[in-house]
Formats: sequence, C-alpha cells, structure tokens
Amino acid sequence: MNRNFIRISNNDGKVWLMPKRHMKTGLELYQPSSKKGMMLKCWLPQVYWLNPMMKMFGIDEIQYTLSPDVLHVIENAFHENAIEYSVFEGTPCVHQKTTIQIFKNRNIIGYCKVTQNKELYDIFKHEQNLLDWMKSKGVVQIPQCLFCGKAPDGNFVFLQTTTKTLNSFVEHELGIKQIDFLTMLKMKTSANMLYHDTDQYRTICALQDCIYLLDTIQQSIISEAIRMIENYYGEKIHLFSAYHADFTPWNMFEDAGVLFVFDFEYGRYSYMPYLDIFHFLTQTAIFEKNMSAKQIFDGMMQREDFLNAYFEQPKYAYLIYLVDVASRFVVRDKTSRTEDVDKLICIWFTLMKMLIDKIKSN
Repeated sequence: MNRNFIRISNNDGKVWLMPKRHMKTGLELYQPSSKKGMMLKCWLPQVYWLNPMMKMFGIDEIQYTLSPDVLHVIENAFHENAIEYSVFEGTPCVHQKTTIQIFKNRNIIGYCKVTQNKELYDIFKHEQNLLDWMKSKGVVQIPQCLFCGKAPDGNFVFLQTTTKTLNSFVEHELGIKQIDFLTMLKMKTSANMLYHDTDQYRTICALQDCIYLLDTIQQSIISEAIRMIENYYGEKIHLFSAYHADFTPWNMFEDAGVLFVFDFEYGRYSYMPYLDIFHFLTQTAIFEKNMSAKQIFDGMMQREDFLNAYFEQPKYAYLIYLVDVASRFVVRDKTSRTEDVDKLICIWFTLMKMLIDKIKSN
C-alpha cells in the first residue's frame, strides 16, 4: 500500500523520504550538518503542509512504499507488523545504498540497509562479522545484526538494532564519551602484532596496487608517506586494535548519558589504537566547519599536547590516518570517483605533504 511521504533533496544529490504520519520520529534518520538543514529538521513537522513554501526548499509530496519482500524480512526480524519507516536513498558514490529507519509511533526499533550490489552485500557481511566479533570481545554501545541476507525480490538486506529515541542527540565536538568509547575498543580488542600482519598494512598494499589512479605528484607524496610509515613500524611488535574507520558525529548519538556508535561497514580488526580521533577531527573540520587544508593542519598541530596522550608520535599517527583514508576512497571508487570525492582526496594529500615537510624539518 502506498503511503504519503515528503521528498527532501540537497545540492549533493542526497534524497530523504519522510512519512507525513509521525514525521518527527521519521526525521531522526535525517542528520544534517549545515545550519539550514538543522533548521529544516526542527521546523519541518510544523510547516510541511505549506506547499508553496516547501517547493521553495525543493521539497515535494510523493507516494511511496517499500518492496513487500523487504518489508516482510524486516517484520520477521523485528517480530513486528504494521511498521513505519523513513528512507535515505544514500550518498551518491559507487557504494550508494538505501538506509531505512524502522519505527512504530514514537519508538525507533532499528535500521535497515538495502542494495542490489553484490559488492556492497559483501561489505554488509563484513560488518555483520565484525559486529559479532566485537560483541564476543565484550564491546558494548554498538548495534546487533539481526539479519544479513537476500530477500526474495533479489535485494540484499542488512538489519541492525538501535537504542535511539526521540531524546537522543548528536554531539559535534570530540569529547570524553568518544574518547572513552575508543579506549574501550582498544582494551577489548587489542593484540600485539607485526605491522605486516595487520589490516592497516593490507589497506596500504591495496593502495599501492591502485597507485596508477593517482597523478604524478600524488604518487610521489604517497610513496614517501608509505616509506616513512614503514620506517616508523620497522620489524618490532606493536599494539593494534579494532578501528571504526568512519568515526564521525553522523555515525553516533548519545542517549541517557551513553554514546552509541554504528555503521561499522568500513571497520577493521587491527589498526593503530585511537586512529579514529583523526577521522572525527578531520572530517568535521571539512564538512561542518568548511576549513581549508592549512586551517585543519594548523588546528591539529595546536592539539599536539592533547594527542600526545594517545599517540607516541602524533605527526606520524596523523600521516598513517591520512594514507589510510585516501587509500580507502581511491581503492573503493577507482575510476568512478565523483567530484566531491576528488575534493576530499585533494585535501588529504595536501595535509600529507604538510605533515611530511613538518616531520622532515624536526
């Protein structure tokens, strides 16, 4: 049965579908970083019926329904019927997927990811295995995967639990709760290993296989950065632990004083502990504060006393992070990189070059 939804789109090509019924609950899926988006989330449930105004904001009304087979999978997994849902059609990229928030009235039950891309389904399976492994290690404040498989209509479906409520909120500054979560991750999942036996090293190897996708200057920067990282680790045993790999405000929330972290699809088992700190600081600086590479670099150098508490050599640790995040996007997107991804890669490589020069000058 078709339902009444409103369609929200932005300049980045992202699309959200929000039910007119219980819209406030449905909007918990919408996590804007801009002030305009935050205002829209606050006021939309009160003014969505003003059609002329909504059209000015690129919002229109549509009829929408989930695939009956996907809906059946969701209802079986959560042991619920007559569920409600809001939909995010995904960030435009090679791994674009649909994300669905599942709820009833004011109660958020869980989340669902849907794709017809077999490569993305392999990522879903990886996330399921990683979540199960972390749970076996005693990691808390993360989702539980209830289902990861194929629906009769051919869609691949990933279902997970949540603790989110209408009282949940997102903290956009790195604070003690985020650090405490990363400390728990280190304590519960750490192991002493050689660098060449880690996921972190395998990610760099994957980048080396795709280095031809970079321009000449980028190839030179990445080659020098990898040499420095090899010298940093050497042949000694080091401590490695689980890594979220997309540790940002839009992948976490706080509720009743507890931080809940989700979306581990790019997570890994063995990385330098606390490396997620750099992702949080760098990505919020880019997406929420619109900082240039120079501003990000200066801000990170000003945090060196803070970073010394978590890294033996913060500059090398930041370089390791930048090589890793660039690798993930270059290897993932290959020749299908969007203009937005190219802009990110440009920032990361500029930061790498600044760091290399800084390390050499010390």
